[in-house]
Amino acid sequence: VTEQWPPQTIAGAPSEIFDRVAQRFRVQVNREYRHPFLPSLRFDAILKSGRVSFNELADRPLVDILADLTEERVVPYDLNDIMEVYTQSPALFLPHWERGCALPEWCTTPDHWIEPIPPPGYIEHPSMPLERKMPYYKKVPTLHFPGRGQHIVASAKRPDIISRSIFVPVE
Repeated sequence: VTEQWPPQTIAGAPSEIFDRVAQRFRVQVNREYRHPFLPSLRFDAILKSGRVSFNELADRPLVDILADLTEERVVPYDLNDIMEVYTQSPALFLPHWERGCALPEWCTTPDHWIEPIPPPGYIEHPSMPLERKMPYYKKVPTLHFPGRGQHIVASAKRPDIISRSIFVPVE
């Protein structure tokens, strides 16, 4: 699946090193298009001289990179970390219901997401005594499930109905 994001405007001085501008770019696009547990880290710039990773351009001043563009002041980019991104998040080693402490403050459930109806067997206060081996459910915010990193994000507006929580069976 090829993703296409709209052009991003990132402020930068011509004398500033590319790495700083690139980091602001990564933060901006990841906040909008990626789950914080699975951010995109690797991008390539498409220059007149060819495709070059952002890491290779890191120490160059922005003015040098702007001189190597086909379109003035626009650095075309490509996402270059599709396979690696899914294995590098430490938050994925936590149980789903404990991942909230790893989410940044800005990653909150939007108001337009709906509150689901609890299933039979849902216990609102899990500290209550349970019969041995009786299954029950824990309510976990949907944002604790990053999916592939590009679909379950706080900025999601589609589908029209998105559940605020998911009930996870526990034994």
